[in-house]
Amino acid sequence: MNKNILSLLVLLTSAFTLNASDMETFYSDVENERKFLLSQQKGMIKEVREQASALCNSQPAKSPENNPNQKIDCQCFSSQLNKLSDREIYYESVSAYLIFQKMVAAKRDEDVKEYMRLKEEKNNMQGFAERLQSVCKTS
Repeated sequence: MNKNILSLLVLLTSAFTLNASDMETFYSDVENERKFLLSQQKGMIKEVREQASALCNSQPAKSPENNPNQKIDCQCFSSQLNKLSDREIYYESVSAYLIFQKMVAAKRDEDVKEYMRLKEEKNNMQGFAERLQSVCKTS
């Protein structure tokens, strides 16, 4: 798997909930728009969609009692994922990466208070992967 695709896929699992005004501001920056278009042209976002769907399907059910409808849930997840715009996926990925970088910096600087604040902020945010999983949970 392409290293860039894997990195973007990891970011998707912890991405932020969208805030339309923030997304609009993000894309009003010419450099952000340029990088988005480049990622789109290289097919990275399409590959992320495919990898996220494959990841759902490859996860073994912990037990049939926990999720007897995993196949149906994954089909729903893939369908809902395909409804998201490339812009949403890219924006959430970059947002998650930025908070990750801040967490790394806080850890490096041994700023426990800031690290814990950022960790709590990240944990309270729900990315689209989590949103889609909750929408598609049949059991």
